[in-house]
Amino acid sequence: MLVRMFVLLALVFAIPAAPAAERTHDVTPDDYFSLATITEMLRRSSSDREMTNDEARMTNQ
Repeated sequence: MLVRMFVLLALVFAIPAAPAAERTHDVTPDDYFSLATITEMLRRSSSDREMTNDEARMTNQ
């Protein structure tokens, strides 16, 4: 068991990581802005076992 774990860890660390993508601009607050509104509160399913709510999301893109 210990040998298998060691081999697995050796394989994980032997795989090279993917290079990071090149940045084309600085990150600004506009990159993360979104506005969410709950459109319908706590709707029950037909079996009364689950409850859901709907969300409308607008993003700045």
